[in-house]
Amino acid sequence: NLQASVNLPVVIFGIDLRVRSFTPAAAEILGLKASDVGRSVEVIPLRFLYGIESFIGEVIAEECTREQEVQSEAGHWYLLRVLPYRTSDQRIGGAVVVLEDIHEARSVRERLREARDYAMAIVDATTQPLLILDTELRVVATNRAFESTFQVSATDCQGQLLFELGSDQWKCPVLRGVLADIVEKGSSFVGFQIEHNFPHIGRRVMLLNARRMPENGRTREILLAFEDITERQRADAQNRERLAEISAANSAKDHFLATLSHELRMPLTPVLLSVSALEGRADIPEDVREQLYMIRRNVTLESRLIDDLLDLTRVTQGKLTIDPCRVCGRDLLGRAIEIVRELAVRKGVQIELVAAVERCEVMGDPRRLKQLFWNLLSNAIKFTPSGGRITVRVTQEPGGTMRIEVADTGIGIEPEKVPLLFNAFEQGSTKITRQFGGLGLGLAIVRAITELHGGHVWAESNGMGHGSTFVVELPLAVEGLGLPAYPERVEEPEAPAAGLVCLKHQHLLLVEDHHDTAHLMARLLRNLGYEVSVANSVAAARSLASEYQFDLLVSDIGLPDESGIELMRHVRQEYKLPGIALTGFGTERDRAEILAAGFSEVLVKPVDFKQLKAAITRVG
Repeated sequence: NLQASVNLPVVIFGIDLRVRSFTPAAAEILGLKASDVGRSVEVIPLRFLYGIESFIGEVIAEECTREQEVQSEAGHWYLLRVLPYRTSDQRIGGAVVVLEDIHEARSVRERLREARDYAMAIVDATTQPLLILDTELRVVATNRAFESTFQVSATDCQGQLLFELGSDQWKCPVLRGVLADIVEKGSSFVGFQIEHNFPHIGRRVMLLNARRMPENGRTREILLAFEDITERQRADAQNRERLAEISAANSAKDHFLATLSHELRMPLTPVLLSVSALEGRADIPEDVREQLYMIRRNVTLESRLIDDLLDLTRVTQGKLTIDPCRVCGRDLLGRAIEIVRELAVRKGVQIELVAAVERCEVMGDPRRLKQLFWNLLSNAIKFTPSGGRITVRVTQEPGGTMRIEVADTGIGIEPEKVPLLFNAFEQGSTKITRQFGGLGLGLAIVRAITELHGGHVWAESNGMGHGSTFVVELPLAVEGLGLPAYPERVEEPEAPAAGLVCLKHQHLLLVEDHHDTAHLMARLLRNLGYEVSVANSVAAARSLASEYQFDLLVSDIGLPDESGIELMRHVRQEYKLPGIALTGFGTERDRAEILAAGFSEVLVKPVDFKQLKAAITRVG
């Protein structure tokens, strides 16, 4: 009755290997019948238990237990277990054969094995060195990349503690601690760096990442990944060195360009001052006055060429900046037209402004926008012959932009050259360059300024002899942005007439190391009635300032002993003197530094005497 109630395949054999009894489950699985009781195992066909008699005989003879996985004809898997059994007087009475159904467990195990093999194949195929550790931090497996990188074999590593591998390179208390945290808390870490002189491969820098791996619903093993960053660090160091060299080269270039600008502007100032002195004379014949105008115009062009070269350098280095505010673009354009109108009239070119709007506010830097408009207009005048016409149209577009068109009846543009016009040093054919001169920088700067303002610029032409049109679109100012507004047109205060002294600034301290400039500027100022003391260095200026009471400092910035900035700080602190700076260094950063030192005005060389007179009046 007990055997009949057991739902487990069990067969009991006597010491003579004859069947003593079996359970119904055994009868069903092994094909046993009631008549098989008492028969020898050697004559009973127990289906898939082939050779079972040797198993039973071995168990009885050796008083041991034997196990083996067996598969039925239907493909079902069992664990065959053969055990000896004893009689009441502790003698071996035979053997018990038990079949345990392991089919599902074996299927799960097989799937896990396949999954593990698949995962291990991926691990082995990856190029990153990997280790699998157990919870005692012993090596369970390595991949080929690990073995190749550290020049070890799998057998050398398996079962070894991580900290005993190699030459103690992993024997790091911090690494031991973070790995212990992974074991205890299931945490992970990324980017743990070790630098060591490894056996076989030399000194290397390794980056370690680790996390626990899920297995069969539990987290047991740890995946440890290694990344050799030695070459990357070396490359990073080299890149930093290169960047430092490039930065130093750029600084040297910036210094060179600033110095070059200063040196090129310096001799232009006495030329302009001489022109101003001669223009003030009533007895100058008209033909000489025309020549004076020609000199002034060419000095101005030379100065603008210097500005363009410096601006192009800023563009290529990404250092061209703007200081935006709300400004009327139409008003700025009108001012630019007035600046170039005399040049156009002298060449016999008409300029017409056709504005569909009275006001058109944009977000922009007034100084840069005037430069943009001046470059476009000067370009149109340059390439339009006498008797030609330039039409400037201003419209406000529905898309929220201000559109400026500068159309001329000039020489036109070859179609294939249109896309290249805004590249630096691009002027079309060499014939045009020879005929009209210039370096081809103006339009490159136009594009840079336009794009800094979030706008677009392009050119159109129907070919040579058919004129050209340049179009600029700038975004309109957005209401509510809170940007400061650019002041409306303010008339420049009139400079004092000859012989009339501005009483507030009666005694001027002029500091200029260029002899011709200092001599001419002092003479012109004295002609206006000012008392002028001249110094050619900061030391000389300090000495004069300590002896005399001055009303205004007019100083060059690039002086032989110290900077005019240091001089301004000194006289501002000691004597409360206002100042006007004369400089050949005209970048935004230079202007900001000069104004921060206490100067009220900054005049970039070459300095026109009219500018200086107006500046003195403004400071007064």
